Amino acid sequence: ANLVGAALGQVISPMVVTLDDDGKHVTGMSAMLIGQGLLTLISTLSVVFAFESRPPTPPNWGQVLLINSENAHERMEKSFAENLKELYKDNVDLMKDGDFCNLLFVMTIALALFNSLLTVLNQWVFFYGYDDDDAGYFGAVIIGAGLVGAGVAAFAMDTYKVYRQVLKAAFVGVLGAIILVTLSMKPNNGGVLLIGFALFGFFALPILPAVIENAVELTYPTPEETSTVILFCGGNVFGIFTTLGLSQLVKMSKASQPFPEPFTMTNIVLVGSVVVCTFAVLFYNGSYKRLEKEKETENEAMRRNLQEPLLDETSGTTKELDEGPVVVTSPVILVK
Repeated sequence: ANLVGAALGQVISPMVVTLDDDGKHVTGMSAMLIGQGLLTLISTLSVVFAFESRPPTPPNWGQVLLINSENAHERMEKSFAENLKELYKDNVDLMKDGDFCNLLFVMTIALALFNSLLTVLNQWVFFYGYDDDDAGYFGAVIIGAGLVGAGVAAFAMDTYKVYRQVLKAAFVGVLGAIILVTLSMKPNNGGVLLIGFALFGFFALPILPAVIENAVELTYPTPEETSTVILFCGGNVFGIFTTLGLSQLVKMSKASQPFPEPFTMTNIVLVGSVVVCTFAVLFYNGSYKRLEKEKETENEAMRRNLQEPLLDETSGTTKELDEGPVVVTSPVILVK
């Protein structure tokens, strides 16, 4: 929903807010702000009165085990203050985990840069001769292609459990795409830029679910909302400063008129940040604790099912052996 809203915002905002012919007076800003306020109010009321604590059906077997665990029941019986202490302990433990700190680092930079880039996209492309409509198209292409990429990544992770591989491939793809965009940022080059922004979105948006899935696997059985909140908090808070910084860097590019060179400080910061994140992700090798727990439970259930008493074929009674119950051999292969 967040991504769809961003895509609609990129397309609708230039239609509502426009400049007069003299380029000095803005119209439609009040209407846009009122519309945003009404939508926010509707969303807030929906969350307050219709939001449930958890889905009726758990998304996976690991979540079923977590819900039915002793720790989950203990949390429900504890007071609010005791749960706050438990939450603080969980946060401290997460920050001591090197692999989680790696995910937090790349998520903070990636989410901040992505949101900041969408915010200053209009200013960035303006100096190269592209107007508000062009910026809206670029932003919509980023989100549209990103939704496709996120769907492909979700299918791969859900089907083949390749969480680390998807995360690493996404960052490598983003690095190539952002290099293409920065080198193609020149006047009358909209077609190539559309391709570059599409590739950027296709690889950038899957980073969000890939990081979250890796964090959930890594921090299990810690409640997944704990790690997710930390990841989003880091990216959103850092995004405030990133947006302000990128906006100033874009304004600095105006000095190199008529059109800025490809190697402006804005482009260098964008590419350099992605390079740092890509190298950090390539060294990430976090464990799959949730999957390991699910497989362990499946193996235990299969072992219990295979341990049956041997029946006497002649009398139909159970044979008692000194060694205990006989384990019936079966072609079933246990999950390794």
